[in-house]
Amino acid sequence: MESGWRWLIGYRENFTSGHGVKRVCSSRKERTLNPNIETTTTEFWTHLEGQAANSYPVQTWLGGGGNSAVYSTVYGEDANPAAIKLVQFDGPDWQGQLKTWSEISQISHPALIRILDFGHCEIHGAPLLYLVMERAEGSLAEVLRDRPLSPAEAREMLECAAAALAYLHELGFVHRGIKPQNILAIGDQVKLAIDSVARANEGNADDEIKSLGVTLVQALTQSSPDRDAAMAETLPQPFQEIVRHCLQQSGASPWTASQILSYLRGTAVVTPRIPPPEPPRRRTPVYWIAGAMIVITATVLLLRSGQGPSTVSFQPAAGEALVMPAPQEPSATAPRKPAPPVSIEHPESPNGTWYVVTSTYTQKKDAEKRAQSIMSRWPRFKAEIFSPSVEDEKSYYLVILGSNLSKKAAAALRERAIAAGMPVDTYIQNLKR
Repeated sequence: MESGWRWLIGYRENFTSGHGVKRVCSSRKERTLNPNIETTTTEFWTHLEGQAANSYPVQTWLGGGGNSAVYSTVYGEDANPAAIKLVQFDGPDWQGQLKTWSEISQISHPALIRILDFGHCEIHGAPLLYLVMERAEGSLAEVLRDRPLSPAEAREMLECAAAALAYLHELGFVHRGIKPQNILAIGDQVKLAIDSVARANEGNADDEIKSLGVTLVQALTQSSPDRDAAMAETLPQPFQEIVRHCLQQSGASPWTASQILSYLRGTAVVTPRIPPPEPPRRRTPVYWIAGAMIVITATVLLLRSGQGPSTVSFQPAAGEALVMPAPQEPSATAPRKPAPPVSIEHPESPNGTWYVVTSTYTQKKDAEKRAQSIMSRWPRFKAEIFSPSVEDEKSYYLVILGSNLSKKAAAALRERAIAAGMPVDTYIQNLKR
């Protein structure tokens, strides 16, 4: 499938040269976090051009303000293009930031900007943290200044963004910066900026899905819906339905990133209803138990009456023949054979088979790694990889649980998986194999 992201390549020169980016953030005087810097924030950051952050040259200022800014730089022996973000810090919290960057640098997804290096330095007497990343060639925000995206372009943008979010949420991270400025392009690849990613307790996954819905409306209309789902009615499908579920106004939770991916790729999205707990059973009175035992004992004695002599005999009435019960096979003393194991087969849906989906990946190796992780921790769930067949679309890979399940059985397995510690956005789906 030909990429729809050629529209960003024309912005490469503008982006890397810094043209089109307003270099003045505010005319208001702002103090930096370091009290030794007696200048406006913008002047401080622009004066760093031509300096070095350890071994990385600080080249053209690409944008920023406040306590951080981004510049062009080069990375590695081949001097590959890269971007470097400089952040001012004041106090001991800088070690915590480096620890967070260290954790984020371990994750890898084709729709996320890669972290190349990080550390701390000092320039002009100011202590700074630096983060070296892949350099983007353009952003969605730049394109939207001139025109909206076509449906094909919007679809590819949404698929990449949702896949990256699903991956982050599964690993316990949040993005915290879903907006057109942070949806970037490198060649024909669409990627999310990485520098705003943080641990899940520092953000809210539902809010990110709402921001994704807002961004999708902006991409298609060049206007913001102000988080109002009403604007979704003017959008073509499948975007109309996706935006409606992103911008839920009824108080219900929005779709997860994995559910957005499933709907976008033309498969069913199912949010199973959790059945209410069963009411506690009433305790059986003791006298009913005693009565049941008396009946059982009398039945056993009656059955044994035909097996041999007994101290109890019944005489027939006058003129009435004695009728003896048919001999019974011994039941109380004969050893019982163990029952064979019960094999429960769930009926297959006429339209496919129901599975429990824990995660979605664009790379098979990432899906295999996740399946192996599940099998090592929860071997009873028998995780495996499944790639649905889609025409004229990029292949993707699901990590699934169970096999040949009915819809009811899949919903029950999902609840057990979540109770065991799997992601709460695990869902069930009808798939054809």
